[in-house]
Amino acid sequence: MAVLHTGIQRVTQRLPLGKEVYIAGVKKEKQAVSGKRSIKIKADADGIYLVNAQMRTKKLAAIFGNNSLARIIQVNQSQTSRWSEGDEQASLINQQKLIDLDYIIDQLSLTLYPDQIEQWLQNPNAHLGGASPINVFQVNGLASVIPAISALSTGAFA
Repeated sequence: MAVLHTGIQRVTQRLPLGKEVYIAGVKKEKQAVSGKRSIKIKADADGIYLVNAQMRTKKLAAIFGNNSLARIIQVNQSQTSRWSEGDEQASLINQQKLIDLDYIIDQLSLTLYPDQIEQWLQNPNAHLGGASPINVFQVNGLASVIPAISALSTGAFA
């Protein structure tokens, strides 16, 4: 069974992998643009994931604020506003940064309260050699932050 994630909504349907996906009567392939919305499709062994970049940007901007989000993913401060309003599309590289940051937030929300997440991201972390997780994310990407998140979720302290 494939799981479809469309923005914040979650819909479960049976879909064969490698087949074209139709949603709301619009054929979606690797990436399709419908109006000002972008839907990205990723197929793997676990299923097909549809990700609306505009909704993801809105979600992250609600957590961090547009200016902080722009600093985190290293773009101009006005970029995130334009993405969340649908006035402009994020590049594939920036969409990947948004996906990675969203993943970090989702993983942290399994262990921390919402008001603790931003603090955890900004404070020095012993599992990251004393660097803050957000700085490690900016420099080295998602893979470098995962060990610290795993340590947090298992209760390990360095």
